[in-house]
Amino acid sequence: MEISRMWTLSTAHITRETDKWLTEQLKEPTEGLTVYEKTGGYFIYVPKDLDYEEMNLPEDIETIIAFSIGCEMDWICLDSDGPVEKMFPTYEW
Repeated sequence: MEISRMWTLSTAHITRETDKWLTEQLKEPTEGLTVYEKTGGYFIYVPKDLDYEEMNLPEDIETIIAFSIGCEMDWICLDSDGPVEKMFPTYEW
């Protein structure tokens, strides 16, 4: 049996520009990141061997991915109704 771990957090932790970038990744992935659209946000797959430091990622999403890898998460769920985490910056948009 395979069980995946997912970290859900608010889309307030990404900028409007990163939101647009993620939307572009849905249509035409340029950085090898697996992104799926969901109502009010995104699912992002975080493989254990993801070399995010070599990718050209927006800084906010790179920080979220780095934390996810450190916590051994398989997925990130960015959700407009997700929890706001005090240790990460938030952005108004």
